[in-house]
Amino acid sequence: MNKYFEIERRQLRPWDPEVGPGHEHFDDLSQAVEILRGAAEQGHAEAQANYGFMCSMGRGILQDSAAAATWYKLAAEQGFAKAQLNLGVMFKLGKGVEQSDETAFAWFKKAAEQGYDNAQARLGYMYKVGCGVVESDVRAVHWYEKAALQGHSEAQCALGTMHRFGRGVPQNNDAATYWYLAAAKEGHAVAQRNLGFIYQLGQGVEKDEVQAKNWFQAAANQGDSSAIFWLSSLEEEHEEGKNKEGRKINTNL
Repeated sequence: MNKYFEIERRQLRPWDPEVGPGHEHFDDLSQAVEILRGAAEQGHAEAQANYGFMCSMGRGILQDSAAAATWYKLAAEQGFAKAQLNLGVMFKLGKGVEQSDETAFAWFKKAAEQGYDNAQARLGYMYKVGCGVVESDVRAVHWYEKAALQGHSEAQCALGTMHRFGRGVPQNNDAATYWYLAAAKEGHAVAQRNLGFIYQLGQGVEKDEVQAKNWFQAAANQGDSSAIFWLSSLEEEHEEGKNKEGRKINTNL
C-alpha cells in the first residue's frame, strides 16, 4: 500500500466526532447520534458532516459508508470544508461511492481553496503524483506551501523534499532543512529521518554525526525502519573507527 493511503489513515480525523451537538449531555452515544441526526435533517451543515462521520466509523450507529457519503455530500454542497475533504477521501478510496480520483481531486480542491490545510496537503500530493489531475510539481509546491505555512507537518516534510531535490522549485538545501526541521519539531518521523541524512551528508549544513544520530534516533523511536537501519550503520561505523584507532595505538607502542 503506497504512502498516500498511509497519510489518509493518519489524517482522516478532521474534527473530534465525540463533540457533536448535545453529546456532552448524554451517557448513551446512540442517543447523542439521534440528536445529531435531527440537526442534520434540518440542514445544519456541521451536523450533517459529523453524522456522516459517525456513519463512516460506526459510532452509535451501524457502520454505513454509503450513508456517510450521502451526508458528507449534503454538507459539502453547503460549502463545509471538512465534509468536502472527507467526501473526497470517500471517492479516492471508493467507500460508499464509485471510486474516482478525478472526483476526489475536485472535492479536495474545493476544501483547499477555503484554506483547509488537510485538503491543501492532499491536493499537493495529487498534483505531485498526477492523481486525478495532470502531474505538476509547481502546483504541488504551491499547495504544499499553503498547508506548510499553517503548520501542517506532512506538508512541511513534503515541501522540504521538493526543495531538496529541486522539484517544482530551484534546488535549495537551506529551504529543505528549514521545512524538515519545522516538521521534525512536530514529531514527524520522516522529516526527522531526512534531517539525519542531511547532517550525515552535510547537505547545506556542516556534517555533524551527533546531530545525524540524534535525528535518526528520534525517528527510530517512532518505529521508522529506515532510521533504525541508518542509526545501526552509524553505530557500527563508530565502533569500527574506535577499533581502528585502538589498533593504531597498539602498533605505536
